[in-house]
Formats: sequence, C-alpha cells, structure tokens
Amino acid sequence: MSSVARSQQLARMRADEDFLALTDARIGALRRADSAAQERLAIAQAEADATRAELTALEVRQLQLRSDIGQMRLDHRRMLWTQAIPLDCLRQIFEETTSIPTAEWAEFGCGGHSRKCMMAPFALAAVCARWRQLALGVPVLWTYICAGVLRPGQPLAATLSRIHCLLQRSRGSPLDIRLQLQDCLPETLTDVSDLLALIACHARRVRSMDLWLPKGINREPALDMLKAPLPQLTHLCVIAGTRQLEGCDSYLPYAPKLSHLELQGTGFTCSPQYQIFGNMRSLTLWAPYPSEQVASILQSVLETLERLYVASVSLLSGIRTPITFPRLCNLSMGNVSASSISPDMIVAPRLQALTFPGKTMTDSAAARLVESVGSNVTSLTLVDSDIPPSLPRLLQGLRRVETLRLLVSDQYPKYTVSDEFFFELATGAPTIWPKLRSIQLDGCESNKTLGDGLVKLIRARNFPAADTIRPAAPEEKPCRLEQVEAPGAPSWLRSSIVHLLSRS
Repeated sequence: MSSVARSQQLARMRADEDFLALTDARIGALRRADSAAQERLAIAQAEADATRAELTALEVRQLQLRSDIGQMRLDHRRMLWTQAIPLDCLRQIFEETTSIPTAEWAEFGCGGHSRKCMMAPFALAAVCARWRQLALGVPVLWTYICAGVLRPGQPLAATLSRIHCLLQRSRGSPLDIRLQLQDCLPETLTDVSDLLALIACHARRVRSMDLWLPKGINREPALDMLKAPLPQLTHLCVIAGTRQLEGCDSYLPYAPKLSHLELQGTGFTCSPQYQIFGNMRSLTLWAPYPSEQVASILQSVLETLERLYVASVSLLSGIRTPITFPRLCNLSMGNVSASSISPDMIVAPRLQALTFPGKTMTDSAAARLVESVGSNVTSLTLVDSDIPPSLPRLLQGLRRVETLRLLVSDQYPKYTVSDEFFFELATGAPTIWPKLRSIQLDGCESNKTLGDGLVKLIRARNFPAADTIRPAAPEEKPCRLEQVEAPGAPSWLRSSIVHLLSRS
C-alpha cells in the first residue's frame, strides 16, 4: 500500500472516530431529554387523572344539589299550598274544584258522568294529612255520586262501598246522582235494586238525578225514592226500559225547586191536587209515553214552562182542550206529521224558537200545527236527514222567522239539503220568510248536491234590482241577509258568500 493510501485511510478513521464521539454525545443528550419528558408526562398524566376524578365528583355533587334544590322547591310550594293558605280560602278552592262543570249541566240527560268530578275529592284528600283532614270536613266535595254498567262477575261490593262512603262524607249536603244502568244485564238486576235502595235512604238530599234504568226492572220499588218529598230536587231525568206503564200520580208529590224534567217510559202522571211545580222551566218527553199522562203533566207545568220537547206530536193527542203556555219560548218536536191532532191544541204567545224534523212536514195539517204555534217564531231549526225542497212553501205562514238553522244531532249526524230549497226561498211569491236575516248550515260537508242555491238566494235578497223576480207588493220586500254560515261547504261557495255579503 502506498503512503498516500495509508494517509487517506488514517484520515477516514479519524473522521469516523470524531463522528462516533459526536453520536455518542447526542445519544446521551437525547436519553436525558427522553427521561425528563417521561417525567413531565407522568406528572401531567397524574394531574389529568386528578382533574378527571375531581370533575366526576363535582358532577355527581351537582346532580345531587340540583335534585335537592328541586325537592326543596317542591316541598316549599307544597308547604305554601298545604300550610300557608288559610283553611277558609283552601275550603273555597276545594269547593270550586269539585263543582259540576257548566257543560255537564247543559248536557244533562245524556246518560253520562264526569270522571273529573268523581275523582277530584279523592285526589285532593291524597295530597297530605292536612288536606285530607280538611277534605273530610267539607261535605260538598263528596256529593257527586255516579255508577256505570254492572256486569256479571263484577264486584258490586266495591261500588256500593264507594257510594256508601260518599253518602256518609256528604252528610246533609245536596246530592248529584248519575246512574247509567241501561245496559245492565238481567243477571245484575238484583244488584241494581240494591244500589237504588242505598240511594233511596237519602232521597230528600237529591239535587239532581240522571237515572237510566235497564230493561226488566220493575218501577216499584226501583223508583220508590221519587215518591218521597224532594225539597232539593232541581234536575231530574228518568229513562226507563219498560213500555206503556200504567199511569201513577204518586210520584214527585213535593218538588218545589224542580226546573228540568225529562221522562221516558216511567208512567209518571200528575195530580193537580198536590203536585206543585212552581219552578219548572224545561220539560222533555220521549216516546213511549201515553198521551193521557202527557196531558196531565203539561197541565201541571203550563204556568212556568219555557222549553218543551216532545219526541212525537202524537204524545199530545191526549189534550182535549187547548193549553196555553204563557212563558213558552222554545218548542221542539220530533215528529209533527199527525193529521189527527188539532192545530190549535197549544197556544204559545211568546214562542220564539221552533225545532222539528223537516221531512216529516209532508201534509198541510202538520204545517197548520206548526204555523198555529209559530206565528211569533223568530228562530227556526230543522233537524233531519233530508230537508225537502217544498218545506219553505209549506211553512210560509211563519212570517217572523229571522234565523234559519239546519242542525246535525246525535239522531241525525248528517243531512242533505238541495239547491231547490234555496231556490224556493229566492223566487217564492209572495216572499217566503221576508224577515230572514241569518242562515246557519251545520255539518253541510255531507251535502253532495249543494251548489249555487245559496248564492242565488243572497242575490235575490240583497240585490233585488239585479234579480228578475221582484216582490209583488212593497210590504213583501224581503230583508237583507246579514249572516250566512256554511263552514263545510266547498271553498268556492264560501268565497262567493263572503264576497256577496261584503258588497251588500
């Protein structure tokens, strides 16, 4: 090897040794740095673990504090209601809470009951010991008594126990009875009798009674409670499942506050010797009911009666001499097609509202009957499934009608009225119902045939100059239509009605 090659080899060895020394130094420095970083990482991890543990503990404490605060607020509010409110104010609140809703009084006689009224006193008494003590000392809270269908196998003891508890807690307060028993099976008639017997012991306290009896139950002794004096009674509805009962005048001997009476198949009649109904305002009679009994009832209430509904005009056939009702303002009849009835058997000088099914008005005798009692009628309501087009002509004698309403009901949930009905009103000469100002069509979405009859009627009444048919005499000039409501009519028809009324 030459001297040059040896020199180069030595130089390379010295260079590699120098680089190795630098590498060793760098590795040592990096190892020291890694060790320091690992120490710092361990410290940071410990801090993170400590922070996370403290956060978890605080979150648990936070939830507990919120729960405790919410409970304390709830306890505070409960204390305000249960402790801070004076007992006399709390008593008034209790009485108001358990009072019968106005809507239920309006629907009295439908055979239903209010679950809210039934459960309210028990809910109030379950709040706390103070409220329970007060509730037990407020008799009017426990006066709403109701029972539904009793079926075979159903524990009657629970129902009787509840009613017995209510009768005891109500003490001497007036009672409101709702017993919907019409669907009870024959096997439960004994249970029904036991229930009625329990209530009969408190007949003098009954303020209102809506009683629907099942078929097969005997009037006596089921209704014996109504033979006792009833000084508190204001509302009574008895729907019996029996038919054509023999009349008996022993019922309702003393009911001076009775203002609403509804009967079906009871056989109740009235003796003028001792039945006094000085406060009777509303009377409803359903078929079957012997006409002789109906006549006796009408004779006993004629001085004060304001609203009368009879399911069929045949119920009035027992009237031998005309009966005058000086205060009658609302008359409803289910079926008025009866040519054997004298048209002047009812005299009602103050009658303003008349309701009857339209399609039963098929003969002139029935029309004369309606016109005889409706000379002063301002509101006419038709309840039927089919309103005949000829009806306005048959009833053209009702010269004072201002409001016409086609009404849906439980019996007739739908009805049909054709355009010819309104054409008759628009083109009739002399003018039919010249004072008509308002028309209301309830549920007219079922009227598949309703077209532009209402539009032509509005044009004829509100724009007579544009109509080819004019009244024959000035006194027959019709009034303008001010209100026409047909919420279920097609949109184009509703828009046309609004447009025409806004122009007139």
